[in-house]
Amino acid sequence: MTPKVVYDTNVVVSAALKPGSLPASLVALAIQKQVRLFLSPAIVEEYTEVLKRPTFPFDPKMVETFLRDLKRAAVVVHPTTRVTATPHSREGGMEGNPAHLRGAFRKEGGPHDG
Repeated sequence: MTPKVVYDTNVVVSAALKPGSLPASLVALAIQKQVRLFLSPAIVEEYTEVLKRPTFPFDPKMVETFLRDLKRAAVVVHPTTRVTATPHSREGGMEGNPAHLRGAFRKEGGPHDG
């Protein structure tokens, strides 16, 4: 069974900044489809906004190519329920097994069974 992942923006930025790093290896696993990367339009928007900040030395064309490759490799989901925080997280993110969220997303082009 292929592992399912969602990458935090910091992982994606670190991958772009440091080829050969652990984050770059994680992104490569997704592009090679050795893991199933899940993206939502909001995640892609955040990746784009951060990678295009003037504080980073990225060529805009490289950013577009990088994001295109990620989107091609990913499963795009469209959340039907918004989760802003859980009582189990100090930082407001999801922790552990989010089994309670199954069915809260639909895959682009149809329902997604989790």
